[in-house]
Amino acid sequence: TYIKPEMAETLFKQASRTATRELWVVEKAKHNQAIQVAGPEYHDKVVNFFDKQLAAAGLESLAVKAN
Repeated sequence: TYIKPEMAETLFKQASRTATRELWVVEKAKHNQAIQVAGPEYHDKVVNFFDKQLAAAGLESLAVKAN
């Protein structure tokens, strides 16, 4: 079984309102397939999220550029 988008949305809504959070549902990707379905967009979104959070915390980016 896998987490359906509806379940992810419920969990997202219940997550701490003070925590930085983003929900991204990759169309046609079942559980743990987002990286294969979304390709380079997956890497970009994850790196951008962490870069934004690190900057807010006053830290440098730890990102490694994908080829």
